[in-house]
Amino acid sequence: MTEPSTDSAASAGMNSAGINSAELNGPEITRSGTDRSPVTNRPADQSLLQSKTAILAILFLGTGALGIPLLWTNQRFSNKERFLWAAIATLYSLSLLLFLGWFVFWLKAQVMG
Repeated sequence: MTEPSTDSAASAGMNSAGINSAELNGPEITRSGTDRSPVTNRPADQSLLQSKTAILAILFLGTGALGIPLLWTNQRFSNKERFLWAAIATLYSLSLLLFLGWFVFWLKAQVMG
């Protein structure tokens, strides 16, 4: 048996062990229609964390200022938008805390008479 020459192995996409690289990587999956770019196999939570709407919902409906690190790791926001939304989320969170404090004192006054 003769070994294939390195030129023919390289042109066929084979590595030094004689295994075709396409066999190792599996078939390439493409989108239907005119876009033939490979489909990314990102987990659903990764694409959700890159959604502007999801990040703003987390900032204002969920964790408040604790969502700011998610805002800064999101690549879809510009630096100007990041600063703006971080400031707004911080002020929003502080106002909610102040309202909660006022409500507790008001409730205490109502209970104590």
